[in-house]
Amino acid sequence: IAMTTAFVEATITSIFFQDWQSTWAKPWLQSIGLILLVTGQLIRHSSIATAGTSFHHHVQKKRTSDHVLITWGPYKWFRHPSYFGFYWWAIGTQILLGNAISAPIFSLVLWNFFYRRIPGQYPYFINILARCI
Repeated sequence: IAMTTAFVEATITSIFFQDWQSTWAKPWLQSIGLILLVTGQLIRHSSIATAGTSFHHHVQKKRTSDHVLITWGPYKWFRHPSYFGFYWWAIGTQILLGNAISAPIFSLVLWNFFYRRIPGQYPYFINILARCI
């Protein structure tokens, strides 16, 4: 739903509101969006590759016999590097597209999503995000 909304916003503003789009989508701002997108993608994919079979899309509350605690690579710096990377990737996509409406909505919706997704760990996650914003 989020990506469809973003695509629709980019399409409508590019076709019908070109002045709005050119005001918001400045090359220097799009460069920042591209940097966020690429950095977020690299962090997310490196976390998945580093964790290997220990990677799950949900925070695990019980240890299984084949689980390995990963403390190297991006996990050395981030508790949830996949979530961290996805957050910045998503924000970067909206800035790169020049989506002035979707960008702040994405940041709020994703913030809330991750806040609820990792209960008991959110103060740490919020502190990490707050330091990066």
